[in-house]
Amino acid sequence: MTVCVVGSTGCVGRTLVPFLQGRGHRVRRGMRRPDGGADAVVLDLDDEATLRPALAGCDRAVFLVHGLARGAGYDLWESRTATAFAHACRDVGVRRIVYVGGVVPAALPSASTVVGRSGLVSQHLQSRVRTGALLRSEATNVDVVELRAGMTVAADSASFVLARDLAARLPVIVRPPWLRSRQRPVALTDVCAAIDHALGGVAGVHGVAPGIYTCAGPDTVGGDEVLVALGRLQGCRSRIIDVPAISHGLVAGVLGGFTRASGDVVRELVMGMTDDLLGTDPDIFDTMPGHRRLSFEEAARRALRTENSRVTFNAAVAERALQLLSRRRR
Repeated sequence: MTVCVVGSTGCVGRTLVPFLQGRGHRVRRGMRRPDGGADAVVLDLDDEATLRPALAGCDRAVFLVHGLARGAGYDLWESRTATAFAHACRDVGVRRIVYVGGVVPAALPSASTVVGRSGLVSQHLQSRVRTGALLRSEATNVDVVELRAGMTVAADSASFVLARDLAARLPVIVRPPWLRSRQRPVALTDVCAAIDHALGGVAGVHGVAPGIYTCAGPDTVGGDEVLVALGRLQGCRSRIIDVPAISHGLVAGVLGGFTRASGDVVRELVMGMTDDLLGTDPDIFDTMPGHRRLSFEEAARRALRTENSRVTFNAAVAERALQLLSRRRR
């Protein structure tokens, strides 16, 4: 089959393209500025005129796009582009869209409101849900499989980079109750395998039926446990101080100075930590009995080998000093 991957230059897309090619798929990389590769085509979500030519002749499409780094108004941009993309897929005869969104709280009341125990609204989670709903409603006669993924454990994943940097750079971790919210991080290779499976074929014959599926790892960990584990894997043990309550906004503002992730991304990720993010939809991996998911620690070890090499020299020296200091305190 021919698959168009939209978001091919992102964290998931760069690994997904060769993964799908290795499975025998013909892959078309939709790019705003093609890099000259034979499989690259012009597909600019800000220019609807490029969508149909890029998608024409494709059996399937993978939608990996999000706009967190765009700053204010990114949620409106995501809704607009999802609608335009769905219409284009419908018009050219794409048979199935696989969309990778995010896990949402179990108490999610609707696609337009996400309220956690703290009363905070996560714009990021709202937009993820809304994008999936728009793809399903606007891409008439097109199967849509939405994979709601946990934190992707991979070098370049914004959430993983944030956690990795904090674990290596914070000698003291302040732990409000919401930092204990549980999640199921998932390895990048497992996400790629799930996408390939979801692309499968006609519902009921191959692959899975259209619908919403959880795409998460085998281990359940708290946000604090993620930081502790990543610190340990890097030779650092931070001191943890429990506090009764602290503002998400304040934490996001402070943490922005300790990580390479952009301030807008840090804020949205922190604001989403209000409830457990475990997934309540059917698990995509239950339909893949022969697939063994990587544990969180195994996935983290692999990702750290790549991500640690990308830290600047000065930052690496500072991190090493903190690690040695933490060892001395043991």
